[in-house]
Amino acid sequence: MMAYENQAEDWPEIPEIELELVQNDANKIQQTKVRRIHAHPANTVNTAKITEIEDRIHNVEQNVEKIFDLITKIKAVGTTTHDDVHNCASCFTPNAKECPYCHVYYCDTCMNKAIRHKCAEKQHQQ
Repeated sequence: MMAYENQAEDWPEIPEIELELVQNDANKIQQTKVRRIHAHPANTVNTAKITEIEDRIHNVEQNVEKIFDLITKIKAVGTTTHDDVHNCASCFTPNAKECPYCHVYYCDTCMNKAIRHKCAEKQHQQ
C-alpha cells in the first residue's frame, strides 16, 4: 500500500484497500507458482528411478515371503512338546533315549561309553 498523509481526502476508500490486498495476495500466489515451476524445470518422469524403486519393492516382497516361510517352518518344529524332547544327562544334546536299566536319558554316543554311563558296563558284561 502506498503511504498516505493524515489528510482525510487522501485516504483511500475501503473497497480500494480490499482490492489492493487481494491483488497483493494474487501476486504472492503467482510468485510461489513460478518458484515451484522453476524449482522443478524438467517436470518429466524419471523412468530409471521408477524401475529401480519397483525392483526394490519386488526384492522386499520376496524377502517377506522367505521370512514367512521360515516362520512357518519354525512353528512346525516348535510344535513338539517338552515331554517329547529329552537332553542327554552327560553331554546335554537333545533327542536322547532312555536307558532301559537306569531310566536316565543318554545320547547314542554316551550310551555306549562306560565312563559316562555305568549301565554300559553291565550291558557289555551280559
